Amino acid sequence: MTERPPGSGSRSAETLADFSVIGIALREVLRRDRVRMKDLEKEQGWYTGIISAWLRGAIALPADRFFEILAAINLGTHEFFRIVYPMEEVPERSNSEHFEAQGDMENLTTCLRLHLRHAIRSRGYKQLQVERIVGWTPRYLSTILSGRQPLSLLHCLAIVRAVGLTPAQFFLSLDCERAQDDGEQDDGEDEKPAES
Repeated sequence: MTERPPGSGSRSAETLADFSVIGIALREVLRRDRVRMKDLEKEQGWYTGIISAWLRGAIALPADRFFEILAAINLGTHEFFRIVYPMEEVPERSNSEHFEAQGDMENLTTCLRLHLRHAIRSRGYKQLQVERIVGWTPRYLSTILSGRQPLSLLHCLAIVRAVGLTPAQFFLSLDCERAQDDGEQDDGEDEKPAES
């Protein structure tokens, strides 16, 4: 299954602009730290040119690959988003750095999915509403959040914008311990369509 782009309109433009800002910041961090993309690709066992393709949006950047890039350059998620959004208010520190230090990408991606689910629920949205806002077909969000569809950075940004958050608000509040607790209490209520 291929990734479906966010819907049309200003939300889509915001999502693409967010992705561009993150891509530019990541390129700058790599340049600052004198990390060559092709060396990083070789080290990770990826195809030559894949990072550049991800950052220009030619190929969807999987969330786990994004975390792997940050881990490879010894940069935590909070630290990276602090660089990208230096003026945002900093939420309380979370335990997500524990996962990053271990380089446990599966736990980070699971944490990210749970945090997205929490953001949707806490902002008063149903999954169907988010799908309509973003322009996805019904149940597509469920496949992303359940792990049946790979989670990309563009998916994250589209969902975050759809529920009225900025990427900085979302990523700087990433709290894997709280997300784990919320995930365990999931009763599937988000799966029901919203009443019109």
